[in-house]
Amino acid sequence: SGDYVYISDVWFGVQVIDVSDPTNPRLAGANKLFAANESIVSGDKVVVAGGIEGLVILNSFAPLSGPAISLSAQWRHSMNSLELSLQGLSGLPVQIQRSSDLLGWQSWTNVILGGDPITLSDPSPVQSSQFYRAVAH
Repeated sequence: SGDYVYISDVWFGVQVIDVSDPTNPRLAGANKLFAANESIVSGDKVVVAGGIEGLVILNSFAPLSGPAISLSAQWRHSMNSLELSLQGLSGLPVQIQRSSDLLGWQSWTNVILGGDPITLSDPSPVQSSQFYRAVAH
């Protein structure tokens, strides 16, 4: 659907792949809460034939819009923590949110961006499959 491919998998649920650059596809999102046998996109909905969950209807993937913010993450084995690096427009207030399923987002921390990258450490991610996003205010 447009720049996104929806992949159904009985073990990994629905995965969304950004193919806007066909030579460099990348994972844009996923929902692993249920087995996905098949899925189709209809308008702004993704209709999924789930396993024991039956029919599941999701909103189609839409990237957040707003000022450009760069957010990257790296697991630090020596510190047993996730290190996030955040950079963007100086003075921009940003809320960092976490999600385990890409459906429900919870506020984790707030920062105000400066000229240099900001490094944050999450010593105890709630889930092993934790997602993070930066939302400008």
